Amino acid sequence: LFPYTTLFRSNSVPFLGVGFSVEVDTGGSNISASRMDNRYVVAQINHKFILNDGKMQYGQDLGLIRE
Repeated sequence: LFPYTTLFRSNSVPFLGVGFSVEVDTGGSNISASRMDNRYVVAQINHKFILNDGKMQYGQDLGLIRE
């Protein structure tokens, strides 16, 4: 197994699949931007359905490998 980064998205990314390349922009400071902002390959997608105060929410956990 390759070491990978997990990224949680509170909304879905339509038509995203394993093996796709994505650009990550964390929106952090210059230090975190230089370290985490990069291109990654999607290694896995976990779909999450969350019930919060009677409302259903959908999110995705993305397992990412740095290109």
